[in-house]
Amino acid sequence: MRVLVTGSAGMLANDLVPVLTARGYEVFAPSEDVLDITNLEAVRSVADSCEPDIVANCAAFTRVDEAESQEYQALMVNGFAVQNLCLV
Repeated sequence: MRVLVTGSAGMLANDLVPVLTARGYEVFAPSEDVLDITNLEAVRSVADSCEPDIVANCAAFTRVDEAESQEYQALMVNGFAVQNLCLV
């Protein structure tokens, strides 16, 4: 089974990827440079290339103190970008 993991540089993905791999899943965890979940075309491109059975969204805007000054980016990553993943 193929799993696409977003947010590969984050803590959650760093914990999840080895567990999935150890359990026999084929894991695709592209960097943010390759998979920007706020970009629908990037999401479709990656999904088309790896054809995942499961998408594990570990991407998040987690800098709480900066969320007010970067409200748009926080909303895009934590809210609207999830819609892009649902279209895969």
